[in-house]
Amino acid sequence: MVCRRSSARATAIGPLAAQEGIALLELTSKEATLEQAYLDLTSTVTEFSARAPQEV
Repeated sequence: MVCRRSSARATAIGPLAAQEGIALLELTSKEATLEQAYLDLTSTVTEFSARAPQEV
């Protein structure tokens, strides 16, 4: 199961889960880079595309 929270940190979630009796086998923080954010925003934009050669 993946839980995504933009404002919560793994260091805060771990103790809270333990207090509620929830066992967590793995808990990691992942932060996107500026490069990844740019790639996500521009993933549908095509600047160049290839076409099949036309016969003359």
